[in-house]
Amino acid sequence: MTALRAILRFVAAVSCLSGVLIVVDAGLTLAWQEPISALTAARSQAVANEQLEREIASFERGRAAPTAARSDPRALRVAARRFRARLQTGRAIGRISLPSLDRQYVVVQGTGTEPLRKGPGHYADTPLPAKEARSGSPGTVRPTSRRFERSTGFAAASGSS
Repeated sequence: MTALRAILRFVAAVSCLSGVLIVVDAGLTLAWQEPISALTAARSQAVANEQLEREIASFERGRAAPTAARSDPRALRVAARRFRARLQTGRAIGRISLPSLDRQYVVVQGTGTEPLRKGPGHYADTPLPAKEARSGSPGTVRPTSRRFERSTGFAAASGSS
């Protein structure tokens, strides 16, 4: 009888702890964002950011855009063509800044499931992001922040677009 009582106490303790964790997770999700997805997204963005920093350093070191050529539109077009030719799905290609949300995200090439797990994606058949060009970039299929909904008025997408 004592062994049965010990097992029942253990099961009850595990059940209570599980219930508390579920309530805490639900509260965090409603008030802020889903915590597991937030941690996964933050880790993916950190990896993409390192990749982008290496790409920028490589670009700066290379002959593609020496300092004098940065103001030469033709040299920049050549460098941009070289960059586009090296693009691979899932690779970091730039940053998007959302000042009203106080957020910056690394944009990756591609719109499939894997690239979108890393961050906002870039449609391959649209121009690369630039000030003078319109570019297509889908977001992830799950909301990353309630703050986004409150500040923009847009509801989170229920499926992939």
